[in-house]
Amino acid sequence: QTDNLALACNGCNNHKHTKTSAFDPISEEDVMLFHPRIQKWNDHFAWDKDLTTVLGLTAIGRATISLLQIQSFRVVAYA
Repeated sequence: QTDNLALACNGCNNHKHTKTSAFDPISEEDVMLFHPRIQKWNDHFAWDKDLTTVLGLTAIGRATISLLQIQSFRVVAYA
């Protein structure tokens, strides 16, 4: 199935694997992950004022950040 494919770094790909949903850490609801082919990044994410941290603006954004561990030291070190 190719519906779950998107260009991602090895770390993100290993965390995501075949998952299409994850838990929003605030609402604790299972929500769909961000889909880069059909959703706009700016609708779900933003940079903090220092441009060092990606913020989740929606449940989808927060769940995606949490599942992919985007704020981890190793991911931030790549940037």
